[in-house]
Amino acid sequence: PEYAVQSFTVDGVTEIVSVLAQHTGPGPGRAETGYDHPSGLDPVQESEVKAFCVRALAVLNFDHGVSHVQVRLTDDGPVLVDVAARPPGGQLCAATERISGIDLTRAAA
Repeated sequence: PEYAVQSFTVDGVTEIVSVLAQHTGPGPGRAETGYDHPSGLDPVQESEVKAFCVRALAVLNFDHGVSHVQVRLTDDGPVLVDVAARPPGGQLCAATERISGIDLTRAAA
């Protein structure tokens, strides 16, 4: 399973604002086809995914702004798929605002 994790960081402190299960299509492109919230992760797994994303951003010295991280959860734990130092695309900004009340587009400005 893959997860889309949205966050914002100020002065090196990252707050995760949404974790969504990400559906992808078949084939090498694995195009995103939809999202679920709640993510379906149990609280321990969701905490692990959030902590993993915070660590990944810290390793990249990301200290200010909005980010979108994609993670695949394996039997060995989370695996990084992608990190973007920008708001997420598609409908994820709108979904995140409905979930958390945080407008990532405004937060990124």
